[in-house]
Amino acid sequence: MCPQRYVQIALSSLALAMYAYGMCPTGCECTSDERHTVTCDGALLQEIPSLLDPRTRRLSLAHCNIRTLDADVLELYADLEYLDLSGNDLEDIGRGFFRYQTRLKVLKLKGNKISTIQRDAFVGLSALQVLDLSSNGLITLDSYSLQELLNATEVNLSNNSIHNLQPRVFSGLTNLRVLRISNNRLRHLTIDVLKPLKKLRELELRRNLISVISAGAFSTQSSLLYLDFSSNLLSSLTEQTLLGLISIRHLNMSNNIVQKVSSMHLRFLPTLEVLDLSWNSITEIGTSSFEGLSSLRYLILAHQQNLRAIHLNAFSGLTSLTELDLSSCRALESIDKNAFESSLALRSFDISRCAFRSLPPTLLDWNRLSTLNVYGNPLHCDIELLSFLPRVLRQLDIHNASCFSPTELRDQDIASLEAFVSSMSEWELSLIIVCSVLTVLSLLAVPICWIFHHIGLFTPTKPKSRTPLYDQSILSGSLIYDKSDLLTKQTFYSPSELSASTASTFEDAFDRYGKLRTSSGAAALIEVDQEEQIYETPNNACSVEAQQALTSQDSLRVNSNEPSSQNLDGTFNHDVPTFPAPPITKL
Repeated sequence: MCPQRYVQIALSSLALAMYAYGMCPTGCECTSDERHTVTCDGALLQEIPSLLDPRTRRLSLAHCNIRTLDADVLELYADLEYLDLSGNDLEDIGRGFFRYQTRLKVLKLKGNKISTIQRDAFVGLSALQVLDLSSNGLITLDSYSLQELLNATEVNLSNNSIHNLQPRVFSGLTNLRVLRISNNRLRHLTIDVLKPLKKLRELELRRNLISVISAGAFSTQSSLLYLDFSSNLLSSLTEQTLLGLISIRHLNMSNNIVQKVSSMHLRFLPTLEVLDLSWNSITEIGTSSFEGLSSLRYLILAHQQNLRAIHLNAFSGLTSLTELDLSSCRALESIDKNAFESSLALRSFDISRCAFRSLPPTLLDWNRLSTLNVYGNPLHCDIELLSFLPRVLRQLDIHNASCFSPTELRDQDIASLEAFVSSMSEWELSLIIVCSVLTVLSLLAVPICWIFHHIGLFTPTKPKSRTPLYDQSILSGSLIYDKSDLLTKQTFYSPSELSASTASTFEDAFDRYGKLRTSSGAAALIEVDQEEQIYETPNNACSVEAQQALTSQDSLRVNSNEPSSQNLDGTFNHDVPTFPAPPITKL
């Protein structure tokens, strides 16, 4: 090729470039290189420019106050691959409006005022891959309204007001990979809606009003990897609901009203890696709740306001679990020490802002953790807790965990308490624990014994007799003695000593004493408690003669343990119990 030919080509290209630059509207940026891009975002155009470079491949007209579209103008740009009409005032898309855009791959209509998508609205867009209709006023999509999008891989219908999805609305989208229908007003998901989407990999349905998912709704979604059902009204997960999701890896069920988790519902998800159940109403996590999820790596159970306990083997089967989030479960105060079947893979454990007072030392392998958050728990810093937690916190350089009790350790950085425990050997810690237990038992024993003593548990069980020892009439005239003398020294006198005493006559004393001994009714002895009998001091001392007579008759009974009695005729009666000789108070 001669040099002149090169010069002609160069001049032609320069002229075309100058023409294209000269036709670039005010407020736009135009390039003449191989990209052929025109960007007019924010320019007040109100319509699509008709004098742009016809070779334009990328045209961005976002926020240009465009109200209508002219199919004849778009026909001038048959090479378009990217068209952005976001943030305008478009209210309708007429039939066949894009019939000349056979090379268009991306169409963005986000943030307009489109309320209805008619059938055949996208005729000609056979090469389209991405369609964005989010943030419009869409209420309905007619059946087959998207069927021309045979090569579409992503459709975004989020942030609209769609109440219902027609059974065949997605017919023809056989290559669709991503479908976003978040923040609409859908109430249920039927079995026929998703059936044509056999290659779907990502489905977003968050922030709707869905309370019912028909059984088998995902029966053809064997390729689905990501499913987002967050912020709906689902109260449970059933086996039939999730049937068909054999490839699912990420399931987001957060911010629903799920109350119970069962392995029966999740056992058909062996490929699941991320499960988000935060912001639900789960009350407890029972045994084997996640059995079958052998591939699960991230489990998020945060913000369960009604969760109180995690039971034995609750996390059994989660052999691949690396991150567990239980944060902000304000009522959670108990976790079984055997909640994990295996925690060898666990690297991140978040229980911040819960109600834990203690943590089992054998709950998991604390040394394998790379992240631990226990902030905001009312931890009781006893020997058991301090035996492992300070060391773990220091290894991870965590200093936001503090003691709540006992009082002397309140608000103390737990990590700083390591020296207190590390200086003790294992047997010393055991000894302290045993001594603490014995001390508590001793303190409890004193009030318990005092209570038992006062309610009579330590006193003889033999009932006390309520029968008076003597008849009141006889007791008033008998020889009685003062209690106080029995509490002091008592002296028994010999007959010679008694002869010096002056008191009542022998006959009066003998008569009184005889009546007291021989009375078979009122003066008879009865069985009493084996307590010391105490008598009152007589008002009048006995005469010498009376004391001598009494001493001679009862001397044997005073010094003998054998009970005996003497009748008035001088004979002794061994059958009837008699009173011992009354002690004589020394004057």
